[in-house]
Amino acid sequence: MQGTKLHYETGATYSYDYSGISQISMKGVPESTMETVWKAHVDVVGKCPTHYKVEAHRDNNMTITKTKDNRLCQERYATPDELPIPWLKTPLPLEQSVSSCQQEISHGIYTRIRCENSNNLRPGYGMYKYVISHLESELLYVGKDHGFLPSLSGIRGKLLTRTLHYDYHTSEKEEHLLPQFEDLMRELCEKTKETVTKDSADVTAKALHYLRMLPYTDVEQILIKIRGGHYCSSHHRLESLFLDALAFIREPSAVKLMVNELVTGRATRERNALYTAAFYLTSRPNRASVEALQPLFATFNPHISSATLGASVMVGTFCRHHADCTLETSVKKLVEKLSLIIQETCSSSADGSNHKESVAALKALGNIGVMTPSVIDIVLACLHNENIYNGIRISAAQAFRNVECNAYATTQFIDIAVNPHEDAEIRIEAYLAATTCATDDNFRFLVTKISQEFNSQVRSFILSHLMNLQKSSAPYKENIRYNLFGISIPDNFTSDVRKYSQNIDLSYYYPSLGLGIGIDSNVIYVPGSFIPRSLNLNITSSIGGTMMNMGEYGFRIEELESLLTELVKPEGYLSGSLLGTLFTGLLSKNKISNTKIYEVIKNFNDHERDPFQWFQLPEFLDKIYRQNKNKLPKLDLFARLNNQEATYASFTGNPLNIEFDRYLTLILNYVRESLFSMSHMNINKAHMGQLILEYDLPTIQGLPLKLKFDATAVAGFDMETNVLNIEEKHGGIVFRLKPSISIQIDGFLGYDSPLSHLGVKTRSTLYSNSGLSVSIISDSQNQIDFKIDLPKELEILNIESETYIKKTIGKNEIKIFPHPDMDTRLVYDHCVLNLESVIGLRLCYHMNVPDIFHSAILPFSSPSVVKLHFDKSTPTLQGYLLKTTLHNNKSGRIVHANLEAVEAPSVTGVEAVFTYIRCEASFQISATFKCDGIHGIGKIDFLNTDHQDSLSTYIQFENSEKIIAKGVKIELSEILDNRKTVKIYISPSDNFPEEFVILEAKLMRFYSGREVSVDMVINTKKYLTQYLDISVDIGLDLHRHRIDVNRNKHFELLLPQKLRQFESDIKIGLWKVLAFIRSPKDSVYLTAFHIRDDNTDIVDITGKHSLGLTAEGRGMSTENYISGTLGSDGYSFICRYDSADIRREILLKVLRASDDHLIAHFEVHHGYSGTEFTVKAIADIPNWMGAINFEGIATTGDSQSYHVDSKLRHGHHVIFQYEGPLTLILTSKLTHIQADSMITVFEAAPLKISPAVIISNDKQVFAVGMKIGEAPVFAVEWKMDHIKNKPLNFGFQLKLPAVVNTKISLLLDNHFMHGSVDNVILPNTHGAIRSKGFVDVDANARKIKVEFAWDADRDPSRKVSAEVSLNMNAATVRQSVIM
Repeated sequence: MQGTKLHYETGATYSYDYSGISQISMKGVPESTMETVWKAHVDVVGKCPTHYKVEAHRDNNMTITKTKDNRLCQERYATPDELPIPWLKTPLPLEQSVSSCQQEISHGIYTRIRCENSNNLRPGYGMYKYVISHLESELLYVGKDHGFLPSLSGIRGKLLTRTLHYDYHTSEKEEHLLPQFEDLMRELCEKTKETVTKDSADVTAKALHYLRMLPYTDVEQILIKIRGGHYCSSHHRLESLFLDALAFIREPSAVKLMVNELVTGRATRERNALYTAAFYLTSRPNRASVEALQPLFATFNPHISSATLGASVMVGTFCRHHADCTLETSVKKLVEKLSLIIQETCSSSADGSNHKESVAALKALGNIGVMTPSVIDIVLACLHNENIYNGIRISAAQAFRNVECNAYATTQFIDIAVNPHEDAEIRIEAYLAATTCATDDNFRFLVTKISQEFNSQVRSFILSHLMNLQKSSAPYKENIRYNLFGISIPDNFTSDVRKYSQNIDLSYYYPSLGLGIGIDSNVIYVPGSFIPRSLNLNITSSIGGTMMNMGEYGFRIEELESLLTELVKPEGYLSGSLLGTLFTGLLSKNKISNTKIYEVIKNFNDHERDPFQWFQLPEFLDKIYRQNKNKLPKLDLFARLNNQEATYASFTGNPLNIEFDRYLTLILNYVRESLFSMSHMNINKAHMGQLILEYDLPTIQGLPLKLKFDATAVAGFDMETNVLNIEEKHGGIVFRLKPSISIQIDGFLGYDSPLSHLGVKTRSTLYSNSGLSVSIISDSQNQIDFKIDLPKELEILNIESETYIKKTIGKNEIKIFPHPDMDTRLVYDHCVLNLESVIGLRLCYHMNVPDIFHSAILPFSSPSVVKLHFDKSTPTLQGYLLKTTLHNNKSGRIVHANLEAVEAPSVTGVEAVFTYIRCEASFQISATFKCDGIHGIGKIDFLNTDHQDSLSTYIQFENSEKIIAKGVKIELSEILDNRKTVKIYISPSDNFPEEFVILEAKLMRFYSGREVSVDMVINTKKYLTQYLDISVDIGLDLHRHRIDVNRNKHFELLLPQKLRQFESDIKIGLWKVLAFIRSPKDSVYLTAFHIRDDNTDIVDITGKHSLGLTAEGRGMSTENYISGTLGSDGYSFICRYDSADIRREILLKVLRASDDHLIAHFEVHHGYSGTEFTVKAIADIPNWMGAINFEGIATTGDSQSYHVDSKLRHGHHVIFQYEGPLTLILTSKLTHIQADSMITVFEAAPLKISPAVIISNDKQVFAVGMKIGEAPVFAVEWKMDHIKNKPLNFGFQLKLPAVVNTKISLLLDNHFMHGSVDNVILPNTHGAIRSKGFVDVDANARKIKVEFAWDADRDPSRKVSAEVSLNMNAATVRQSVIM
């Protein structure tokens, strides 16, 4: 292959696939009998791991088998989309894509080539539907001929070279398409001028397709023509659609226009976000697109800072695909502009006012990821400058995150990281910038220097980060792990994340599954700080072997420690002050004009009840900041996606400038303006959006399998509100709302090339258009007339979809559907006509969809339709005229309303009267209406008296054929204080006598001291019993328990004590449900639950339950016998519980009723015989598993010591055994727990564990030891003795017999301290090394003595000792070091 689009590597093996022929270079393949070689295979889909298998035969013959998994390819070039998501995992996951070719070679000539290609597409939903593509091809060597192939005789003209690699050049521009595009623009303007029509999305998709192929100058002229009214006079909506479309066509001309809209300030906030997203998602920008971005970087504009970040990501994407982008003039200009801003703002003379410009430039430069040597020097100079804000220096370090490794920059970062005079946060950030490019020598130098570091914050962070890098299994950290291999990293640093800087890495990756997730967080403190200076969180996941950065989020805060220190220190201003005092200080100094708020807060903090002192907050803040008012709290926030800066923010504030009255005024004004804008709104706009996904799956034949998904949406929104000063709006619109939307979705799966165009195509459309407007046409003292206008069409929902086989012959497209007899359909077509004569509208729905349960041709189908809409009975119907008249009187109000249809004589309209009447204990709301021979009445009555509450409704409809009248009443009455009755009435009139009661519920309560008896009866009556017959009777005894909260407060809680009766009999048609709980005598209960269908028992369960006490009254026993039938199977359940002073027994059995066959058996026994506790348990399910038995015995030697022996058996095999003594003392003065346990699991060697806990007033001991057999494993002991009038004694001991034996002791008195350490490494070996030492501190004598020997057994004289004597004027030090 020739050309500059492929990069060849020396010594690699390459192949080129074309039309089923696979040619392989034999370079580097050894001629052995059998060998397998892995090569990085540069293919049309990128770099793929390819497996070569070479078999050598006799007579110079060999067979080469090449296998490739397309799912594992990286750096793919077959598709313009480059989002960091798993390849083809959505919307149709590629389950399998494998290519295999076998090549037979004889004497250096290919004699046979067989190739197979398999692709499986299986969606995540509906997995029973999938697509399998299997292609086979074979090429045979016939002979050698110098003649011209007859099949090529028809080719005329020059052959053009084509490649399947992505072409960075945009589509060929065709000037002759401009007239067709302008016709589409005129059509689109007409279709979206007032509302969005059904085919607006289709026209928009065609217009975008033509727009991508127009010359750049034509695209710029089109916007000028739109604004000049060339296509239509009302061009507001067309201009909005065109400006939205710029974000989706991915052309340099569109980039130029978007940048112009942003720079000139014409882009709205929503369109600013849309253009920013377009910059981020541009996957293959070209040189012209990068050149068009120049004006964005000319000056710093905070209003388009997010767009500038998106543009920098776009430039970085360009450089990622062009290794020589530093030679591009447009890229060099951008980088030089940014470096110039950085150089000016990072100079030592900068006053800090322009630090926002420097941060923005550094963020953008980091997204681009390109730096020339001169730019590197400028950024590093900014990092070294100690006179500027630390946030700028940190941004300078982070700007190298995407830059190609530079040895000089890495060395500079390491020098800063190990510089003890540098700020701790800057050192850590410089170290992080160096890790990606550091070599193994760099890491060794770092470890050596940091191991001797005295700054605990820097030391703990760097060492923890290096240790996490060594342990991490993240694939993208593999290169760093390789450079750290063999380097010993000290672990003697403090790991308390509450006080010390740490790197926290929680990574879980499974290479075999291609799955994983990593959470990485940096917590950075600086010396002297008690809150983190900065904190970030990075989340990365892996699906299908593809790494995805889910985002990195973080913040840093500076100069906050001084404020908090002044607040919380012992002599600080919050010491002995109420929080409410803060508000008083704020109010008194800021002179809030609202005196009511001041009085409320003043009264809330009553001076007489406040024993604390008062202070003034501004004076307090002035004290904090008066020494250096430039040190204000600063907060920096950032968010990154895919290692690209997405957004950031910086806040700096001076609390001295707080003006609460101004802020309160601003908030109130904002609320008032928001309400006013909502009540006086005029919005008329249209927007569009498009999503295109296109993939080419390479095949052996050379024709790629195309997967394409296009979705285009056009939405229009017209809304006007004007409800303020409604009496002045004669003839004006009060409310108008007209939403509309058109969506078109196209999908294609198949072959699309000049040789063949065949595949499966689907097209779906969604359309909705509705709305109305209300306006006032006249207004008098008691009368207001409204006009309601209806749109031409009222399409609530209109969905159409079809899927078919598409075949193109020439310019003709042929739709191929399966036979209609195989397409089972569900068809519904109906309209609701009840109100057609009244309002002239009928609600219709139409549905014609395939039957998914019976259709045999899915997903193919003829066009499917789902439609919901209003139809006008008279095409001339324009709307309605509503006339309202209001009358007021002493008892209520009456409103007369008349609704008439406009331009529809056949529509009768509606006359209605609404009445509201109120009396002392009741009120009534009623409405009557009359229309086209229909008369209706509706009433709602509510009554509220001392002994009765009721709510009743009555509705009556009457026409020439029939009368429908129905009343419903709910009544709650109370008889005396202990009886309440609830009744529900249904009556044919607005009178409700007793014979129309359909449900009655009675509740009776009787009180006797603290005992409460409750009885409830629920019954259905009259004709309701024909459908639902309910009879429920419940009797329950409750007890009022008093719970004391404190000495003066308590509350009572009702708790159930006894269920005396429960009877339930429910009948629904032929179904009957019977349930009861009865008590024929004390302590005996009978239960039943039956479900019967006609004469067939579905469920039949009965039970008998007895409860008894022992003769002494110290125990109880319960017996439960339950028998039940579920369908045709019957079972019996036996449950027994016995308890007494010295025993407990629980038994549960499940038997088959027909033959008493045991289904399950569970039994537990617990007993106590004075000196012995016993526990036995049995679990046996014969048909599923063998019996499991547990036996435990605890024998008491006295009241404080026990011997425990327990075994768990499965059949005759012991699977777990615990044995040993136990001491247990739990008193108010002493807690003593000690055991010597022997644990055996199956047949393994016994494990001996000896824990001990002693807690008393003068002694605490925590110890645990473990042995396997007689061999000790480990032992740990911590103890503390504090006997009165004696020194405090601490002791710690750790024994790991094969590793270490450590003893630490500390003796502490009022004036004396003695500490010692004795440590043996590798004890019980010839190479054991003992180190020991001590420190003595004598406060009375003012002496300190220290001694440490690092080889105390072999040469005790090799030690370090020092003695210090202190007095008021001088210090004397005597020291000796013996090597």
